[in-house]
Amino acid sequence: MISPIFKDLRLGVLSAGNFMIGTSMFVIGGLLNQLAEAFQVSIAKAGYLIAAFALTSVVAAPLFATLSARFDRRKLLTLMLLICALANGLAYFAQTYEQLLATRLVAAISSAVFTPQAAAVLGLLVTPAQRTQATSAIMLGWSLAAVLGVPLGVWVGAHFGWRTTMGLIGLSSLVVAAALWLILPRGLHVPRINLQSWMRVLRTPALLLLIGTSLIFASGHHSVFSYIAPIIAAIQPDDPALLSSLLLTYGVAAVLSNVLAVILMNRLGLESMVRIWGLIPLAVLLLWPLLSQNLTALYLLIFFWGVGAAGFNGLQQARLASVAPGLAAASIALNSSAFYLGQSSGTLLGGALWDVVSAQYLPWLGVALIGLAMLLSRQARHAVRRHQTSEPAGDTEA
Repeated sequence: MISPIFKDLRLGVLSAGNFMIGTSMFVIGGLLNQLAEAFQVSIAKAGYLIAAFALTSVVAAPLFATLSARFDRRKLLTLMLLICALANGLAYFAQTYEQLLATRLVAAISSAVFTPQAAAVLGLLVTPAQRTQATSAIMLGWSLAAVLGVPLGVWVGAHFGWRTTMGLIGLSSLVVAAALWLILPRGLHVPRINLQSWMRVLRTPALLLLIGTSLIFASGHHSVFSYIAPIIAAIQPDDPALLSSLLLTYGVAAVLSNVLAVILMNRLGLESMVRIWGLIPLAVLLLWPLLSQNLTALYLLIFFWGVGAAGFNGLQQARLASVAPGLAAASIALNSSAFYLGQSSGTLLGGALWDVVSAQYLPWLGVALIGLAMLLSRQARHAVRRHQTSEPAGDTEA
């Protein structure tokens, strides 16, 4: 029997918005070799396109969450998709590396605002009991970006050029923006985020530990995944089509990850799923240097990496919302900043080590960071229990 969550068109368009945001964000990693060649820059400098995007998002997520407090979320989310369309449309016409970098900074605003605000608005669309499943459902869009958007964008880039990829993302974002405007109801106003909301998040150890977990996990993941194109080229240099098929495999696993999260949430429990989903990519990256030369093993590694890593951010958002529902808009915005800061720092770390260590062994940097994230997650789990036993339910409201 299909869960009612998957039949809700309002959640469907939010998931579609995440699909466009995710595709816009992650496709650059798959095009890194082409962009480095087109603008005659090094792989590490091309990686700055990812790092700069993420650093802009770090600031934009909490800033726009505060400035847009009075906005109807239907208008705000539609506007963010229009900005996504504009940024990718401008990227199509970029003639210099600096111009392309500027378009990535604009695109970062839409990414920083859309995903956390889509999660924050769920409290107005579903019951409290459905919220955890609904969070995983709208994050399914990110997974579909991995299974459809990014591999298709890489394939289009390989056959028709990277500009065509950026143009198609821009046009598709316009279509999704129109659908979201038509389907979401009017008058979606979440609790206002003010200075007191931010301070309450910052004074809650459980929330800070959860946000710190997101930051370090994202850093470990992106220290490797941001360079997946040159890593695969170094391992299997004679198969240019391999990257698209591997990204497709990752995307299939990412979709499966989020579907399983919705289905298994009530059976396994949120915390058990976080442990499982976090340990899977840890094991994959640990085994990568030993097994990735074998093509069959490479596909299996990519698949299980997608199963674990793709669903982790959605689970983290669900953890934050369950700890303090009334502070969800603020805590999820800060969590998004942490995610993007992790993406940026991980990309920079990976770029710094690119010329120092073999591409085959770069994943062990991810092992160290994700291992640290899982230790911090354990501390967060204990802090959540202490918070839930010491705080009356009403104290979690903003």
